[in-house]
Amino acid sequence: MSLFWILLIFSAVSIFICRITPFFFANHSMLGNQDGRFYRFLTYSTQAMLGAIVYATAFFMRDIVQLLSEFALIDVVKIALLLLVFFGTLWTNRLLSAFLLALVIFVGFVLGVS
Repeated sequence: MSLFWILLIFSAVSIFICRITPFFFANHSMLGNQDGRFYRFLTYSTQAMLGAIVYATAFFMRDIVQLLSEFALIDVVKIALLLLVFFGTLWTNRLLSAFLLALVIFVGFVLGVS
C-alpha cells in the first residue's frame, strides 16, 4: 500500500473520529458547548483534513509549480467544481447536495470527453 493511500485512510478515520466525538460526549462541558474552543478545534481540524483529502485526490499531490506547468482543461473543471461546491455550501448550508451535484457534473464531463 502506498504512502498516499495510508495518509488518505488515516485522514478519513481522523475526520470520522473528530466528527462523532462530540455526539458521544454531548453531556460533557468541553464537548457539549458548541461555542467552546475545543468543539471549534475539532470542527476546524476536521475541515482542514477534509480539504487536504480533496486537494490530494483532485490534483494528485502536485504542488503549485507542477500544477501550473501541467495545467489542462480537466484542472479548470476541477477548480470550477470545487468553487461551485464551496459557494453552493455557503448558499444552501448543505455540503452533500452541492458535492453530489459537482460529482455528477464531473463524471458527465469525464465521460463526455472520453
